[in-house]
Amino acid sequence: MYYNSLIFSNLILIRKYFLSSKAKSSLGIYKIIHKIRLYVSELIAYICSPKLLKKYYMETLLEILKYTIPAIVVLITAYVIINKILDSDADRRRHEIFMNNQKLITPIRLQAYERMVLFMERISPDALIMRTMSNLLTAKQLHSELLKTIRAEFEHNLSQQIYLSSEAWKIVKGAKENITKLINTIAAEMPDEATGLELSKKILETVVQNEIAPAMAAIEYIKIEIRSLYK
Repeated sequence: MYYNSLIFSNLILIRKYFLSSKAKSSLGIYKIIHKIRLYVSELIAYICSPKLLKKYYMETLLEILKYTIPAIVVLITAYVIINKILDSDADRRRHEIFMNNQKLITPIRLQAYERMVLFMERISPDALIMRTMSNLLTAKQLHSELLKTIRAEFEHNLSQQIYLSSEAWKIVKGAKENITKLINTIAAEMPDEATGLELSKKILETVVQNEIAPAMAAIEYIKIEIRSLYK
């Protein structure tokens, strides 16, 4: 306010002096130039005053904030919405891929479980003896044939483990090893002159008396896993 009145008064004085007779002399012209110089200096001082600059900067800052804050809010809102849309789309795509994979893998897994059940059935002691038994075989020969058959069946189905759970494969493999151990133990107890018929009879008697059924236990577990695929 002080600078406004001061500048205004200087302008009036300069105008009066310029219109007076004193301004016609060279000395008067110099005085007018001096007065103008003082006026310009005071004007610059007013413009550059901290109070005016502070007011100017505050107005400018408020003007900037007036447009910047809504823009930031809109940007954040858009980011959140787009992010949710992208996440939802990614989840949908993952679900579609999972379902498509299930459609392809489930039949293959079922086939693998079926083969494991068949494998367990084929290496059960009674099924093994029926397929390999011959009256011409000695106990040692029959023992060798039984182990050979178990090994061939196992190797034939070895690749199916990739479609089974770790626990299911562990039980299947354990059942195969228990059957092999049973046959080896009974064969070791037989005399050298024993026939294959005697060995097969001893194996079946041991299974019935001790209720040993490792193959059936493995089959029951496989059935449970198959049912879990449809839950």
